[in-house]
Amino acid sequence: MSRERILEVVLTMLGAVLLLIAAAGKHPYGFYMVLRLVITVGAVYWAWRVYKVGQRAWTWMFVAVALFLNPFLPIRMQRAQWQQIDLYLGILLIGWSGYWLVRKREDAEKPVRLKRGNRKDAMRRITCPANRCKDRIENQLAKRVDGLQRQWDAYHSGENSSLTLYFDYIVRRMLLGGRLVCFRYPTGWGAPYYDDFRFYCDSQFQPRRVEYWLVDHYDCAKLLSIA
Repeated sequence: MSRERILEVVLTMLGAVLLLIAAAGKHPYGFYMVLRLVITVGAVYWAWRVYKVGQRAWTWMFVAVALFLNPFLPIRMQRAQWQQIDLYLGILLIGWSGYWLVRKREDAEKPVRLKRGNRKDAMRRITCPANRCKDRIENQLAKRVDGLQRQWDAYHSGENSSLTLYFDYIVRRMLLGGRLVCFRYPTGWGAPYYDDFRFYCDSQFQPRRVEYWLVDHYDCAKLLSIA
């Protein structure tokens, strides 16, 4: 059980205790205002928390509690009526705390971990000589250049053609004694397997070097062209 869940339950139980105290007797007006603020903040948090795990009914319930008890637009009722509401709401929060403490974690809450079989498969792809990026990059580059040439021809012939996902500015850095500007032209959808072209220009945007990168999980390789 995580510390986060324990802390959530403890703070919710404190709110429930305050509600039961409010239901048990007469207290100064300031106490009720603080109580409203505490319960409203807690209800907003719980509405956000249960929304993340897909419990829509509980989300609307906590939203209703936050609106009903908010101290900014207070609802006027008799003290006896408020005491009954505080009692029922305190009991509800105690029950909710017990449920939240023992409930199983939903798949959406569990940290994403690479299964042992997938890790072995990824490492096998990297360590196998036939699968190393440096051994595949020339063939992959030839395929990309051929595909780009066909797309370019289709574009000039008036056919619909998507030449790229985007053309992105990356970074400025000092290279070869001068400032170079880097632009990235991706030809894949992204990690864990992707490839792209990287264009380095000087401050006048004159090309200085082009790199083609192939990345596969934890392995990568590049081919370099100097303008």
